[in-house]
Amino acid sequence: MDRRSRWRRCLDVRETKLDWRRALISSMATALSLGDAVVLVASHAPYPVLVKNGDCSGGQIRARRLQSEPEVGQVCLERLAALA
Repeated sequence: MDRRSRWRRCLDVRETKLDWRRALISSMATALSLGDAVVLVASHAPYPVLVKNGDCSGGQIRARRLQSEPEVGQVCLERLAALA
């Protein structure tokens, strides 16, 4: 898979209930293969989830903010290292 097609993967959680949202994001991040990425779209920048995910991944997943607007936040989650 080339790098451009990888960025087309998107997980839009704007309509997902908060209870399910955190679990969904966490499971998606865990399921990423080495070098794979997904763009997370939320109704706000999901900083608390990203901090928790970064702490739990031990630096294996990089989170980069792509958009941080009042109505929508976009973050790219990318697997940098294989799971231990």
